[in-house]
Amino acid sequence: MVMNSGGKTARKAGVVLLSSVVTATNTAVLLIVLARLLDKSVLGDVFKLVMIYKTAVTLGGLGFNDNPYYFIPKIPEASRGRFLLQSMRLLLASGLGVGLFSLCFFVYFFGDALTGAVLVAVVTLELTTDIVPSYLIAVGRARTSAFYQIGLSVLNASVVLAVCAWTVNPIRWLTYGFLVCNLVRVAWAFVVSRHDILKRRDLLPPGMLKEQLSFGVPLGLSTLTLRINKQADNYIVAFAFSSAVFAEYTVGSWEIPMVLRIPYAITAAYMTTFTRLFDRRNLEELHRRWMQMTEKVALLIVPIAMYFLVFADDVIRLLFGSQFPQAVVVFQIYTFTLLTRVSSYSGLLKCFGDSRFVFRTSVLLVVLNVVLTMVGIQLLGLYGAPLGASIAHHATLGISLRRISGHLGVPMRRLIRYRFYLGVVAVALITAVGVRSGLLWLGATIPVQVAVSIPLYLAGFTLVACRARLMDAEDRRFVLSLLPLRRRNVNEAAAS
Repeated sequence: MVMNSGGKTARKAGVVLLSSVVTATNTAVLLIVLARLLDKSVLGDVFKLVMIYKTAVTLGGLGFNDNPYYFIPKIPEASRGRFLLQSMRLLLASGLGVGLFSLCFFVYFFGDALTGAVLVAVVTLELTTDIVPSYLIAVGRARTSAFYQIGLSVLNASVVLAVCAWTVNPIRWLTYGFLVCNLVRVAWAFVVSRHDILKRRDLLPPGMLKEQLSFGVPLGLSTLTLRINKQADNYIVAFAFSSAVFAEYTVGSWEIPMVLRIPYAITAAYMTTFTRLFDRRNLEELHRRWMQMTEKVALLIVPIAMYFLVFADDVIRLLFGSQFPQAVVVFQIYTFTLLTRVSSYSGLLKCFGDSRFVFRTSVLLVVLNVVLTMVGIQLLGLYGAPLGASIAHHATLGISLRRISGHLGVPMRRLIRYRFYLGVVAVALITAVGVRSGLLWLGATIPVQVAVSIPLYLAGFTLVACRARLMDAEDRRFVLSLLPLRRRNVNEAAAS
């Protein structure tokens, strides 16, 4: 039973990860195409529109997109549809409020109140259905959720490309395009959840709304502040520099999103299991599973992040062109922070029901980020923004780890095997530097360097890591188990 349960969770993690990686890759490709298609000033304006739009969606989310992972195991199956509808009604009201708030920023940057009013509708529609993907994962329909998210991502990217390629003033038509996409989103959300909405409408347990708000609002505020933290430096740069410089900064803060999705996607798939273990006070098993998960994720995150850190100049020039010279250092600073993101630490705290602490930590993170970013810009110019964000991240990471150690009843030093982690970092760094130095000595061009370096680096890292006993066959099976199309060895990898 443990094996089967582990296998199902691993397959779910694989589906969630596939969806996240495809969606993030789609976004990255869109960014690359737009960087080569548009003038830097126009590109900066497009980035500002997306920044306002996505910040508004996060601001109004109230943390409810994570609520299903926490509440679905606690409510009867026959009440799931009512739970979903209750959440969607709350998000609808929230969407109207944050949509009006986003209108102020839209008018400030673009001076078009009429188009800004359309953006209000766009934000409201997206927020109303924002909970659907997480709900589908929580009820065991990860594949449906993945197809839903990938399909909408492709639709949005297609609209953005079409508008930017065929219009002189893309801001207005992009806003109308987003409206069309979200009308499709609402219809699709109803189709994939109609059975639960129409059939599973039994009364929820008494006090569920109060409990949902008590858990969700602090979590929502923390999600909001985390999003503000992620965007704080962007807003500061947007106000402090021209649209052309903002475009260059946005290219640099690309942050390899497909890599960042790995720990969040895998942790999301395991959140229901972690919640059950914590509710049963089975802390030893919870600690064991979380440690194993983070160590295996480190074998994915660290090598990929290190490759992009060492090959940053080649990657930026190949993907975006030579017109973004300042973006390289910005990209390297943000990539460096990925080395510590081997888990969703806030996700684990949510499993403990510790949403108020997550909120307090996120507020501290925002304050540190804003202060350090502003000071950094004054001292170092554009590079001060990512440096301030990185310092703020590492400071609050230590606070979160201390809290996690308290919940699990173990000292902080037992939350990570430092010899293992530092060994992975060292092997990745030595391999990446060695491969790049060899290719530079041979005089390879940038396209050749990138194309040849990837298989050489991956093969070299795997070989050295295995010889150093940092990776074994069990770890390789775990990585393969994350691929939804692979059916063999899934149970063994997950059980490990």
